[in-house]
Amino acid sequence: MTKRKNHIFLAVIISILVIIALFTIISNSLPYNQVDTVCYLNDQWNVTYNGDKYYNLTFEEIQEIPTTKYIKGDIVTLSTTLPQIDNFDFPSICFASNYCALNITLTNLTDGTEHNIYSYETDNFENNQFIGCNYQIINLPSDYTNYEITITIFCNTTSDVLPIELPIFSSYHNLIISFVNSHFYAICSGIASVIFGISFLFISLMFIGLSKTSKVQILSGLLCIDIGIWILNYYNITNLFFDSHNHHMTLVSYIAMFLIVPLAYMIIDEIHHAKNKLIFTFVSFLNVFIPIELLAFHFLKHIYLNETRVIYFLTAFVTFIFLTIYLISDIKNIYKDKRIKSASNRLQLYGIFAIGCSGIIEILLRTIKFIPSDLAESLRNFILPSGVMIYVITIILNYLIYSTEGLARAQQYEKLTELAYADSLTKLPNRAVSDYLSNKFATLNSNYCIVSIDINGLKEVNDTYGHVEGDKLITDFAKCLSKYFEDIGTCARIGGDEFIIYIEEIDVNVLKKRLDLMTLNFKSLDTRNSFGYTHSFAYGYAFKNSLENSTPHTVYMTADQLMYDMKRKQHGQKK
Repeated sequence: MTKRKNHIFLAVIISILVIIALFTIISNSLPYNQVDTVCYLNDQWNVTYNGDKYYNLTFEEIQEIPTTKYIKGDIVTLSTTLPQIDNFDFPSICFASNYCALNITLTNLTDGTEHNIYSYETDNFENNQFIGCNYQIINLPSDYTNYEITITIFCNTTSDVLPIELPIFSSYHNLIISFVNSHFYAICSGIASVIFGISFLFISLMFIGLSKTSKVQILSGLLCIDIGIWILNYYNITNLFFDSHNHHMTLVSYIAMFLIVPLAYMIIDEIHHAKNKLIFTFVSFLNVFIPIELLAFHFLKHIYLNETRVIYFLTAFVTFIFLTIYLISDIKNIYKDKRIKSASNRLQLYGIFAIGCSGIIEILLRTIKFIPSDLAESLRNFILPSGVMIYVITIILNYLIYSTEGLARAQQYEKLTELAYADSLTKLPNRAVSDYLSNKFATLNSNYCIVSIDINGLKEVNDTYGHVEGDKLITDFAKCLSKYFEDIGTCARIGGDEFIIYIEEIDVNVLKKRLDLMTLNFKSLDTRNSFGYTHSFAYGYAFKNSLENSTPHTVYMTADQLMYDMKRKQHGQKK
């Protein structure tokens, strides 16, 4: 059994890796038809920083201008001549901006006139308001080759690097296609996480209270939605669909990111037994309270979210440490602790762990400087979306495993129920069911009927032809009984050759007709019998209203007495 569970778990891990590998291969192999030339504006920048001027710098060299950091309130001006390349429709320039206001002007190189073509969040900068992140796409005039572009950056937060990324110059449509192509994996993983989370949440809400794991499933659905929204905003994907001057999407991104830790703690608490509940409760409270407090500070305008990221990352790291400790403990005690023995519970933890790992790697890629920028960018576009996809896949597999385990439990319960309440030979309800119906009929006001039936000659068949033939006689009678009375009442076997029928309401003439037809049908089996014994039975019936102060017991006793009267008559006729 242990080896089998190990094989199943190994198969699940391999399945996750194969699915992610296929997804990555497909996303990277999709045809990308570049419509126009793409030009990265990396060279010949003239820079003004705090009154000092710098000439002919590369974009990487601009990052090294401040001796320490770009300070909140700094103003940096970048200017360069737009490249002399073939004309194309809808020329545009794009770049990502991070917590800064912008003003972009074009200077005509022929007559020296300036045109202000774009302004972003300058009012918020002047009023010391929050400014978010954005993916800027600025349209340029068709005769762009005769202009110098100047980008004025108003730093709204202290940063180690310039708050804009390398500008790219091309046609508008080509920039959109290029962005979608480079972020295709993130787009697919984010949308898949949101859609799956919504679907899974609604399904879980439908079965709330019916399943022991409904709370975990609801929390998992919410976490999927939350992570998907965060991924779509983190990679500036939502800026393609919403107003580029709206910084609220950055706020949505932070709220989604800050909710990851509380949701993760709630899921962990549901599926993992904490040995020291007091410590876990205290740490989880702090890590849930801190993100909420940071959000409150932002809305009260005491300190903005981008300035408190380090505090949140510390809480997330503590969560990751706790999760790592749990996983190590689980691996050691995987077959001892009943709560972690379930493969579905372990999958939940592994999925959250994958998100934690991808988040830590993302932070390292942003802070480590010696990794080539192209490689770091490629890894950043892959690691986080892969963590999200792993979590979504673990939720799906968790649901499938739990459903399989649930189905197995249901089948086992059905078998146990059958053993408890069904006759093993005839599959009809047994005496336990008969006793239950007797108690139930005691509460009825209708003129119910109880029929007592006894197979004739069963003992002689058993003694003469063996119990196999006797069992065949019983099962043949049970089929016949079900054929004529299963649709109007409950038939039960209460002894070796004794049967009973409970009928809530029936006309006596209909009852007699059915009994006569059943008698003929059972008698017809004589022709198929090679041993020569006859197929017959005796019966008696009684109605509630035919007796004074009747109870199901007195009604049955009356029917049983009538059955024995009929049996004596049949025995006398046989003699």
